[in-house]
Amino acid sequence: MFTVAEAKNEYYQSLEEAAMQGIDQPVAFDNEVREARGSSKDPGASLTHFGTALEIQGNAVMISANGKQIQQLNPETGLIEECYVLSRSRYPEGRIVKIQNNGGRLFADISWRKADRLTSTTLILDSATFEVTAEFNDVGNYTVNQDQMIVAQRSDWSAPEEYWLIHLATQNKVKLFDSASLNPEGNYNFYVSSLAYDETKNCLWLTAGYANESYLYQYSLDDQTLRLRARPDQLNTWNEQSFMLFPTADSQFVLGLWQAEDMVGDNFDIYEFDGNHAELIAKDLPSWGDIHLTENGAFTAEYSQWDWNQPYQDINSASYREYSTIYYRSGEQKEELLQLDSSSVQMAYLPASRKLWLRAREESVEYPQELWITYLFDLDSGELRKVNEESFNIYE
Repeated sequence: MFTVAEAKNEYYQSLEEAAMQGIDQPVAFDNEVREARGSSKDPGASLTHFGTALEIQGNAVMISANGKQIQQLNPETGLIEECYVLSRSRYPEGRIVKIQNNGGRLFADISWRKADRLTSTTLILDSATFEVTAEFNDVGNYTVNQDQMIVAQRSDWSAPEEYWLIHLATQNKVKLFDSASLNPEGNYNFYVSSLAYDETKNCLWLTAGYANESYLYQYSLDDQTLRLRARPDQLNTWNEQSFMLFPTADSQFVLGLWQAEDMVGDNFDIYEFDGNHAELIAKDLPSWGDIHLTENGAFTAEYSQWDWNQPYQDINSASYREYSTIYYRSGEQKEELLQLDSSSVQMAYLPASRKLWLRAREESVEYPQELWITYLFDLDSGELRKVNEESFNIYE
C-alpha cells in the first residue's frame, strides 16, 4: 500500500478557509475513521434498506434481473415467488430500478417511456400483500418518515423542482419550497442529488450543486428557512468531491462523501451524522461495486480491475479473468469472504438468516442477451448456494 503525505501550501489552505464562508454553523467532520468493529460473523444490524434487494419479515424481497417483477425469496428453502408484475401497457419499456422499505410500505422506483421521453414513477405497495396503494409521477428525489413523504416533482421540465410534504394516509399535499431557493442564479446544470428527512430536528437535509461538487443544505420545517451547512472543500481541496445522503433503517440516514481520488479511484466515505457532527465510520468504499452498510461496517462487492487488494492482471494475458471479491469492511480492516467470476455483482445482507444475497451477471453470455445467477452465501458456514438463473434480452 502507498502512504501519501499531503503538505498543504498556502493556496490549498486558503481554499479550505474560503469554503467556510457563508456557513454560520459549519458541520464538524472527523478526519480519522473509527476503529474496526465486529466481523462478517458479527456485522451488527442492517442499515441499508434500499437497493435491488432487501429483507422483509425474514425473506429477501428483490427486483427481478430484467427489472419487470418484484420477487420474494425464502432463504431457507430457496423458493422464489412473484409478488408484483409491472404492467407493460401502463408503463411501456418500464423497469423497476430500486426498492425501499419503510414503515410497512415498499417504495418501488420505476423508469418508463412516456411519449418521446423517459419518465419516473414511484409506486407505494403494502409490504405484506404487495398491493399498490399509491402512485406518484415525475418524481425526482424523495424521503420517507413513517406516514409522511417529501417528494421533488416537476410540473414542467423547464420549471424548478417543487418540494411537497405528502401525508400518505390522506394524500394531502403541502408545498414547502422549490429549487429556485437553492439556485437563485438559475444555473442550468445545478441540481439536487439527494435528500433525507431528520425527525429529531424536524428538518430536511439536501445535497445540491453540480456534477462534481454538491453542498449540504438544511431546510427547517418549523420556520421554513434554508441554510448552507457544509461544502466539500472544507474537508479537502485536492479532489473532485460531492456530498450524498443515503437512507438507512427506521427513517434514519448517513452522509456520504463521493471523491475522485488519485491511486484510489472513485469512492465514498460514509459518516454517521447528527446534524452538527459527522463521525467517519467507513472510508474508501467503492463506487463501482455494491455496498450494504451495517451497524459495525459494510459488506462490499468490488470489481477486480479497481480492487488494489487483488493481484495485478494484464488484460491482454490469456490467464486474465474478470471477477468480483466480496468483503466485510470495518475501520481500516478488510475481510475477504469469497469471489465470483463476474464484473457486475448485486448484493444484500439478510440478518434474520445470516446470509448474503448475491446476484452476478454471467460474463460469457453475449449482448444483447444477459444471464444473471442468484446465490445465497451463509456467513456462518461459508457455503455458497446457487438458487436461481434469469436469462433475458435487454430489449424485450
